[in-house]
Amino acid sequence: MRKYEIAKRLGVSHQAVYKWYNGGQPSTKHLVALSRLLGISTDDTLKQLSKSKTIKNIPLKR
Repeated sequence: MRKYEIAKRLGVSHQAVYKWYNGGQPSTKHLVALSRLLGISTDDTLKQLSKSKTIKNIPLKR
């Protein structure tokens, strides 16, 4: 899924998603929505973020 598509579906700017891909952390609200969008649990998303500090390595389960 492209950054623009993620941004559109979450209602955020593509710059926000770009920041998440480069080490920025999404807010709790966006973290929950991102997890749902990616088809993984919030817990798995948090584990991945704590491990790699970016969303780019989070595997899609959809």
